[in-house]
Amino acid sequence: MSNPTIDFDQIADGVTAVLNERAQRAHELQREADARHEAEAHRQSEAARAQQIATIRGEFAKLCDRERSLKVEIDTKFATLQPLQRELSVLGAQHSHLLAERARMLQSYPFLKG
Repeated sequence: MSNPTIDFDQIADGVTAVLNERAQRAHELQREADARHEAEAHRQSEAARAQQIATIRGEFAKLCDRERSLKVEIDTKFATLQPLQRELSVLGAQHSHLLAERARMLQSYPFLKG
């Protein structure tokens, strides 16, 4: 029987090939994990942005509602203001007339003073 010879170069090449294959597979797995992580981060960023937009739209809708409500209140108050202004003008004129009449009476009748 002959003794088989061991070719260490061939064994080293085989081991190197196996290690290279494992390293390549590890790199592939790492790239896949990185891609999944990036996709998840992007999804979370998009979700946060969508939530921010929804919040801003909600705040804007409330602001618009308050503006419309205030406009209605202003219009209502203005509608009542005009008649009150006319009434105030008439009352002011009457008051001025009464003050003038009172001043004349005080001048005409000094005993009313005091």
